[in-house]
Amino acid sequence: RRKAEIENDKYIFSRSRSSGIEMGRQMLAEHKMQATKLQSEAILLRDEKAACEEKVNKLLNEIGTFESGFQHLEKGMHQLNKVEESIGSAYDGHAQQQRELREQKMRIDQEFSSMLSKISDRRDQLNVSQKQLMTIEKKIELKQDEVQRLER
Repeated sequence: RRKAEIENDKYIFSRSRSSGIEMGRQMLAEHKMQATKLQSEAILLRDEKAACEEKVNKLLNEIGTFESGFQHLEKGMHQLNKVEESIGSAYDGHAQQQRELREQKMRIDQEFSSMLSKISDRRDQLNVSQKQLMTIEKKIELKQDEVQRLER
C-alpha cells in the first residue's frame, strides 16, 4: 500500500510538472504573439510617421516658395511706387500712365492677398501635421515600451 501511495504521488507530481510546463509554453506563445502584434503596429506607425514627415517637408517647401514669391511681389510694389512718384512729380498730365500703374498695383495687391492666404493656409496645415507627428511619435514610444515590458 505504501508503495502504491509513493507511485501515486510520483504520478501526481509528474502530471503537475507537465501541466506547468505546458502552461509555460502557452504563456510564452501568447507573449510572442503579443510582441509580434506590437511590433507590427510599431512598423505601421513608423510608416505613418514617415508619410507625415514627408508631408511636413512638402509644406515647408511650399511655404518657402510662397514666401519668396511674396518678397518678389513686395519688390514689385516698391518699384511701382517709385515709378508712380517719379511720374506724379514730373508729369502731372499723364493720366493714362497713372491709371495703368493703379491697375498694376491693384493686380499686385490681389496677388499679395492671395499669397498671404496661401501662406496662412499652409502654416495651419503644417501645425496640424506637426501635431499628428508628435502624436505618432508618442504612440511609437508606447508600443516600444509595451514590447520591452513583454520581454521582461
